[in-house]
Amino acid sequence: VLSILLFAPCHQWYGAYSQAKGDELGMVLAAEKAKQDADIRWGHALVTQHPADADAHFRRGLAYLNAGRGELALADFTRATQLDPTTDPRPFAWHAWTYHVPRQIGPALADARRAVTLAPEKVGPRVHLAAVLCWAEREVEALAQLEIAERLEPQDAWVHRVRALVLLEKGSAAEALVSARRATGLGPGSATSLGVEGECLAALERYEEAIRSFDRALELAPARKHLYVERAKCNYDLGNWRQCIRDLDTAIRIDPNYDEAYYGRAETHYLRKHYRLALKDVTRVLELVPNDPAAATLRGAVFTELGRHVEALSDHCAAVRLDPDNPFRFYRRAISYHEAGQSERAIADLTKAIALRSKEAEYYRLRGLCYLYSWKLQSAIRDYDRALELDPDDARSYAERSCARALVGDLRGALSDAKEASVRDPTVLLP
Repeated sequence: VLSILLFAPCHQWYGAYSQAKGDELGMVLAAEKAKQDADIRWGHALVTQHPADADAHFRRGLAYLNAGRGELALADFTRATQLDPTTDPRPFAWHAWTYHVPRQIGPALADARRAVTLAPEKVGPRVHLAAVLCWAEREVEALAQLEIAERLEPQDAWVHRVRALVLLEKGSAAEALVSARRATGLGPGSATSLGVEGECLAALERYEEAIRSFDRALELAPARKHLYVERAKCNYDLGNWRQCIRDLDTAIRIDPNYDEAYYGRAETHYLRKHYRLALKDVTRVLELVPNDPAAATLRGAVFTELGRHVEALSDHCAAVRLDPDNPFRFYRRAISYHEAGQSERAIADLTKAIALRSKEAEYYRLRGLCYLYSWKLQSAIRDYDRALELDPDDARSYAERSCARALVGDLRGALSDAKEASVRDPTVLLP
C-alpha cells in the first residue's frame, strides 16, 4: 500500500482501489502491480542517470523480470554483461535464467557457466547453472552443481528447493520431498518452498497433503498464479471439479495470458464433456502458443467429440508434425481416423504408435477394433490377445474379441470372452 501511495498517480491508485473494493485478491493484485510499476520507474531513473552503469541496467532488468516482461529484462541483462563482462556474475546468472522463457538452452548454459567462472565461491551462480542444466535434461550435472552449492552454504533454502525440482524432473519424487521439506524447515515462511513441497507431494499422489501445502503457500502469497494451477491439478486428480475450475479461473484472472491455466481448464471441461467450453479454452491456448502439440491434440479430441472430423484431423496432423516421436500424437490421430471411417489410416497410425511404445495395451486394443471394422478378423484377434497380455482386466478388449471370435465361428470362445467382459464391467458395450 505504501508503494502505491508513494509512486502511483492518485487517480490510478483510486481506480485500482475502486475496482478491487470488497475483493481481497483484487486489492493484492492492484498493490503488486503498483509496486512493479514503481520498481520499473525507479530502474528507468537509475539508467537515465547512469546509462553506462552495469548495475543500473541489472536492477532495471530485475524489475522487468519481476513484472513478467522477459524480453525487456533480457535486453537490460545483455547490456549489463556488455558493460561489465569481467567482474559481476549477477547479470550473467540472471541473463541465463531469463533465457529459459524462450528455451534458448545453449546461450543460457554459456551465461550460467560464465557467472560461475566469475564467482566460483558464490551459491547463486551455481544454483542458476543447476536450473539451466535441468532445463537441458542434464539432471546429474545439475545435482553435482547443487552439491557444491550446499557445501558452500548448507543452510540456504534456495539450494534445497532447486534440488527438489531437479529430483522431480529426474523422477525421484520421494528424494525430492526430503529436499523440499528441508527447504521449508530452513524457511518456514516461504511460499516458494511450500509450493515446491506441494509439487513433490502431488508427484507422490498424496493430493490432499499437497493441497494443504498449496493452501499455506497461497495464504502467504495469494497472487502466485502457478500455485493455483498446481492446486487445480490436485483437485482434478481427486475429482473436485468445481474447486479445480475455481483455481484455474483465479489463475487466469491474475494473468489473462496464462496458457497453462487455459489448458488445464480446457482439459477439465473436456473430461466433464463440456466440449464447447473446452474448445474455447484450448483455442485460446493455441492463440498464445501456436506450436503447442499438446494443445493441438486436445483441440483435435474436442473436434472429434463435436463430430467436426475435418478440423480434428487438421489439428492432429499438426500435432504429429510438431511432435513426431510421441506415440500419443499418432494414437489420438488414429481415433479421429477411426471416427471418420478411415480404418486403414487409423491402423497405420496405431502401428507407428506401437513401434514407439510397444507395451501400451490401449494401442493394441484400438488397432484390433480397426481390424475388426475392416473384417481382418485374425489380425484383430491377435491384437486383442496382445492387449489382454498387457492389461488382463480390460473389459473392452474381452468384449471386442468376443465379437471377432463369433465372426470367425468360435462361439465357445466368444461366449467365454463375453462373460469375462461382463464380470469386469457389467456396463461394457459390444462394438
